[in-house]
Amino acid sequence: MHPIRHWLAAAAIAAMGTTPMASHAQSLRPHLNDTGLTLCADPLDQWTHQCAGTGQDAAFGRDATHPGSADGAAGFAFVRVCNSGEPAGTGDCPARPARGQGPNDWGCNHDRVTGLTWELKTDDGGLRDWRRVYTQRQPQDPRYGKPSDAAGYVHAVNRSGGLCGSSHWRLPHLIELFSLVNISVAYPGPTIDSTFFPDTQAGGYWSADGGAPDIPEVAGLAWFAYFGTGYVAPWGRKARFAVRLVRGERPAPELARYVVSADGQEVHDRVTDLVWRRCSEGQVVQGETCVGSPITLDWHAALALAQQAGSGYRMPNFKEMLSIVDTRLTGVSFDGRAFPGTPADITYWTSTTQMFPDTASTSPIVWADYGESGLSDHEFPSAVRLVRDGR
Repeated sequence: MHPIRHWLAAAAIAAMGTTPMASHAQSLRPHLNDTGLTLCADPLDQWTHQCAGTGQDAAFGRDATHPGSADGAAGFAFVRVCNSGEPAGTGDCPARPARGQGPNDWGCNHDRVTGLTWELKTDDGGLRDWRRVYTQRQPQDPRYGKPSDAAGYVHAVNRSGGLCGSSHWRLPHLIELFSLVNISVAYPGPTIDSTFFPDTQAGGYWSADGGAPDIPEVAGLAWFAYFGTGYVAPWGRKARFAVRLVRGERPAPELARYVVSADGQEVHDRVTDLVWRRCSEGQVVQGETCVGSPITLDWHAALALAQQAGSGYRMPNFKEMLSIVDTRLTGVSFDGRAFPGTPADITYWTSTTQMFPDTASTSPIVWADYGESGLSDHEFPSAVRLVRDGR
């Protein structure tokens, strides 16, 4: 299978630096979970638990260091929250509250990794029933904010008293929404921890992000995460997808999140606390940009290249690669000042392997022009952008 470009849902639906990108930037809590993947691909692309030294997704991160599942699947850490706003086991909220509408029933989940709190959907046919779907229209659209629109749902929930002690719920940004994805769940999903998020559709969920409003060709598109596979894509705002509300600190504005190192070789992302090489492998920094052509390798060769780089560098997992996508759909999916000289006609590997029970031969890729995701067999070449943990 050659990597085929697609707006993802089509098939499913039919030394820190000294040069800040903005003077008002601040250090923010990371808004990214690990993928939950605990298996790796061996040299023959068969599943294996032997991940040490492979440089693959399951060999690093919280799903490797925190494999227990008492508070969520590997790497995740959730706390049930009662409708009163009290966390489970505090005040009058039971240690394991049951779902329901009472003040001491389970109504939300707090994510201890990201600091966000998420809506728990209901199964009662009411306003928050998990089967309901909405459009994601723009404010100038006459149907914006209607009961069938995502903005209308947000307003209805907050106007009716809110959830779990708060009336400040909103649509999640894409980086927040795909942080809930659990890659270890095989298609058809839903790719989420169903113990903490029961009654989740194995379909699309809207985010708050969309195409730049001043570019007519993309203004009518908004991003969603598809919980049948865990992938993300932009789609027409008149489509109907599910909505899961969130509250908590928002990610930093795009112009405030990146800091370039003094030598221009690296960029630090304040939102995720990851440090990236500014140039794709094969390119070099020259002045204020990256020059040369990115090298493209098959997946196993790309992993080997990442390991040879040393200094803690590795190939990013799927969520990490998606975390730097510019959701404005301007034609280059990575911030042009943080990651200059990125060609628009290439794809980037991730260290994640797609969870198909019978094979470990395909991995997610991210397109460089608009940032949508796809799948590629390991034998086909893609580019590499390296990352390391912040220090």
